[in-house]
Amino acid sequence: MKKALLHLIVLFVIIPTIGKSQVYTSDSVISYRIISLSDSTTYPSNIIPDTSSSPLWQLGKTHKSYFTSYSAGIRGMVTDTLHPYRINANNWFVFKIDTLYYNEIISFWHSYETDSQHAGGTVEISSDGGFTWQNIKGPCNQDGLHTGMSGIYTDSFYSLADTLLTGEPCFTGKSKNVHSFIQLFEAFLERSTSDTACYFGYEGVLLRFRFKSDSTADSSLAGWMIDSIATVAYYWTGTGQVKNTSTLPFTPPNPNPSPTGIFQFAAIENAGEYTITIYNTMGAKIVQMPCCNMVDLSKFAHGWYYYRVSDGKNTYCGKLLWE
Repeated sequence: MKKALLHLIVLFVIIPTIGKSQVYTSDSVISYRIISLSDSTTYPSNIIPDTSSSPLWQLGKTHKSYFTSYSAGIRGMVTDTLHPYRINANNWFVFKIDTLYYNEIISFWHSYETDSQHAGGTVEISSDGGFTWQNIKGPCNQDGLHTGMSGIYTDSFYSLADTLLTGEPCFTGKSKNVHSFIQLFEAFLERSTSDTACYFGYEGVLLRFRFKSDSTADSSLAGWMIDSIATVAYYWTGTGQVKNTSTLPFTPPNPNPSPTGIFQFAAIENAGEYTITIYNTMGAKIVQMPCCNMVDLSKFAHGWYYYRVSDGKNTYCGKLLWE
């Protein structure tokens, strides 16, 4: 298994700008899962391949020298394991995030060799089952088209300057053994009718890895290979900062799960400055109240809920389950 460290990116001929904004982590891991495509002989259950008549993506061992010339692995999802990518390609595979935690981070190891601006790989997100998609560098990206909005953070990723001739941001050019990160951060807690709103449901979020090329032919370039995808969620303890959970002034509520729908919140310093907000799984705000020691959800349906305790500077978030 690869170490969870960013590797140095080897640049060849064309130097892509790897966009970097801050991804937040902490010491306390809620959930961790890795899908090693290098070990797979059949598609994992949450990988959905392209079903077009001429799919480009294949799962298997690659024979392309560009991918086999480093030690990270020679198996994965590849834009054709044997042949160069085609002209006028527009093919994809989908990764389904089965359960989305607050502050989820999705990372993947990959390499790419494309004709800069004429071919490249994009990562897109959907929260409606694949009906609509947006580029990760779209409106909800923190360093994307609407700078300053919360939503999606990226690390070791393409920037708005790395584009196809159509202007679409993507991984283009050449780079090996890149470890890229996507963080869905505070993007899904509250719905809005604003056209710049960011909302992702907690279940069934999809990521689409799409490879595109134009009519410029090049029979020597390898395309794109992804050899592992991982998801990790941390106990998130602040907006704009991360605190060590072992020294937190905030204790998560209990009992959790609750058999009655009543949750006890521990005392917190300067409690009068904090507000408790509760959301359902659809992102709707159902309770907002001054910070107190008890939250009663018994009048609502059984199931998952999400809390945010905030004074505008520090924010503590988590999940509640009424059994």
